[in-house]
Formats: sequence, structure tokens, C-alpha cells
Amino acid sequence: MGVYYSKTLLLIRNYHNVTLKDFSGLTGIAISTLSFLENGDRNPLVSHLQCYANTLSIRLSTLIQIAEHIQEGYEITVSTPHEKKVVDTILDINRLKNQIKKH
Repeated sequence: MGVYYSKTLLLIRNYHNVTLKDFSGLTGIAISTLSFLENGDRNPLVSHLQCYANTLSIRLSTLIQIAEHIQEGYEITVSTPHEKKVVDTILDINRLKNQIKKH
């Protein structure tokens, strides 16, 4: 699952158009560590994932759900405002993923 976290972390940071340097400042995670995590050279610790989630103002469970969606293409039904935010985030990430593939 580590590779899906790396894709997720990279896609989310790129979606928000934030550099590694700036994201390092926001999360408190060293630039080199962020790079290793996003390239899949290191599996993230729960503390890393929590830093990403906190910085992006989303729940850790949302970040994990996005990674699962990228891994297995889960269908997500919307019944609460929180679930709508999750779906919107996933759709935005999938649009970005498709743009990256075209380049």
C-alpha cells in the first residue's frame, strides 16, 4: 500500500500547487523526507500522514480513504457533508491524475 500513499501525497500536494519547500514549512517534515515519501522510497509513518491531513484540514481517515480509492477504485456513496468532501477531493485528484498522464 506504500506506493498508493506516495501517489496520494504527491497528487494532493501538487493539486494544491505547493512546493516541497513550502509544504515542508507547513508540515514540519523535512524536504528530504517529503521527497522520499512522495517518490515511494520510504513508507510514511502515521505521524507523517497526520501532518499531511492536519495541514490540508482533512481527517486522517479521509487521506487513507483517498489512498484506498487510488489503489482499488472504491465506489463511495455520499450521504453526509463529510462524505461529499471526500468524494469532491477524490474527483479533483482523479482529474489531476488524468492531466498528469496526458503530459
